[in-house]
Amino acid sequence: MVRGWLRIVEAVIAILIVASSILIVLQQEQTRFDANLCAPLAPLLQEIGQTSTLRAAVLAKEESTINAFLTTHITNPTIAFSFSFCAPQDVCSFTGEDVSKDSDVCADERIITPPDDTQNITKLKVFLYRSS
Repeated sequence: MVRGWLRIVEAVIAILIVASSILIVLQQEQTRFDANLCAPLAPLLQEIGQTSTLRAAVLAKEESTINAFLTTHITNPTIAFSFSFCAPQDVCSFTGEDVSKDSDVCADERIITPPDDTQNITKLKVFLYRSS
C-alpha cells in the first residue's frame, strides 16, 4: 500500500517538473520575440535606401514592389507589417488591418530623394506589429 502511494507521488512530481520546464521555455521564447519586434526596421530601411530599384519603387509609390520586399525579409510569422508613402513634412498614417488594440506597434521611416528633379521627395514609413 505504501509503495502505491509513493509511485503516485513520484508521478505527480515528475509531471510538475515537466510542465514547469515547458512553461519556462515558452515564456523565454515569448520574451525573445517581444524584444525583437523593432529590430528588423532599421536594416530593412537601410537596404531600401541603398538599393536603386527599391528607391525607384518608393519614389514611384509602387506598393507591390515594397510589399514583396518586406514579405521576403520579414520572416517571423507572428510579425505583420504595413507601410505608407507620404510627403516628407506629412505624418504617414498607420494602415494595419489585423492589429489588436493591445498589440505593440513599432514604426520607422526613411526619406528617399530622387536623383534628379523629375520626381518628388517621398517618405516611406514602415510599421511592424503582432498580427491578431
